[in-house]
Amino acid sequence: MKKIISIAFVALIAASTVFAGISGYSNLGFGFNSSNGKFGFNPASALSVDIDIASDSASNVGEGDVYAGISGSVALRLVDAVGVDPSGNDTGAVEYPYNAANDTNVYSVGVFAFINEAYVAGQDWKVAFGTKSSNPVDFAKSAIDTYKTALKDAYETPFWVKDANVSYKAPYTSNAGVNATIKGFTVGAGFVGTKGETDTTVGYTAYALTPDFAFGGANAKFGAVVSKANKATANTSIGASAQIAFAQDAFSAKAAADFGFENVDGESAVHFDVAGNVKYDFVSADIYYVDYAKVTTYSLVDWAPVKGSKEYEDLLSAKATLDLASFDVPVSLTIKGKDLINSQDLSASAKIAVSDAVKVTVGGGYNIKSEKISASAGVEYSAEKFTASADVSFSIKGETKTLVPTVVVSSDALINGATVELSWKPNTDGTNSTTTNLLDKDADYGKFYATVKLGF
Repeated sequence: MKKIISIAFVALIAASTVFAGISGYSNLGFGFNSSNGKFGFNPASALSVDIDIASDSASNVGEGDVYAGISGSVALRLVDAVGVDPSGNDTGAVEYPYNAANDTNVYSVGVFAFINEAYVAGQDWKVAFGTKSSNPVDFAKSAIDTYKTALKDAYETPFWVKDANVSYKAPYTSNAGVNATIKGFTVGAGFVGTKGETDTTVGYTAYALTPDFAFGGANAKFGAVVSKANKATANTSIGASAQIAFAQDAFSAKAAADFGFENVDGESAVHFDVAGNVKYDFVSADIYYVDYAKVTTYSLVDWAPVKGSKEYEDLLSAKATLDLASFDVPVSLTIKGKDLINSQDLSASAKIAVSDAVKVTVGGGYNIKSEKISASAGVEYSAEKFTASADVSFSIKGETKTLVPTVVVSSDALINGATVELSWKPNTDGTNSTTTNLLDKDADYGKFYATVKLGF
């Protein structure tokens, strides 16, 4: 039914609906975007609602050295009868629960039954049924290189963007299966098959993780995964990970690596990444390398997350930090070398704590491949009622000069339960590249907004 709910149905909801959960946010801004010339109010919001017209649940946990536990529920619920993905494409599936972010204007009512948890357990072990298989075999992550990914609500709807660390792990498919933990060892497996008219296909994922093994003052852990999609053309992929860490007094070190043998029975490829960290008192260093990784990215366009992708090849980065606070000097120095094989982006910065309330940052860099020279400066001020920051970056590449500002004043104390913000921020395009430049009359001058954000 399209936007039509009978009086009887309305009465039923009014009489018997129980809101099992409601969450969302509203972010209202007023300002001007110099990139597209738009000005006025620019709202962003999301709402997710669980509506149980009628529901019931039950559970049972056994006793003894070996026991079983199970809990389940059944509910009559309002659903979005035609599902769409975040891009607005029809998935052809019923969506539960109703979500304002993928509203299709087509509603219905359905009976849903769930097994919330089912397991058999004993001392130091537990086997859970019905869990989704995944790939937690991912130990190495970059502490230097980041990309933009999506923040998602409880129902996997993207609503904002955040930074994520570049990482590689073997590809996998997610299927329902089992998960077992025995004395710190974890194994999980799931599979699904399809019997066709001429052939049968099977997809699966299985993984294993060890606990930390202690030896000679060090700790080590390992993991392995194997996966294949439920498609006739799919090939098997195998992955493995290892990590070792050592700590004593003021010294600590950690190294981790992930490997993937993709498409074992086809046009195979081997990919891997490694990450290392060493710290001694006030000095620390990080290094990361990945031969190839492809990640899903999101860029924020008019406050809405837009999906994309990015590839990294022969990415080698390193960082060293010197914190002089140990010598009562309120200065922290950082030197970075990003993508040292390809773009060779070198930079250095210093953060100075002028007082408890004021911090100043200055920095500079040089990209060898593009011959781009950059400089930056910023100041942070923290008060009882608000925080304020102002940053500016300047760069020269050939004949092009770029000046990019960022000014933010925000407060959580002015309005109880809300965040108020005044900002002047640069614009970005669909690839997260900055389009704002105060020195280019043909470029935009950023966006100016006063916003109030409320969440629940």
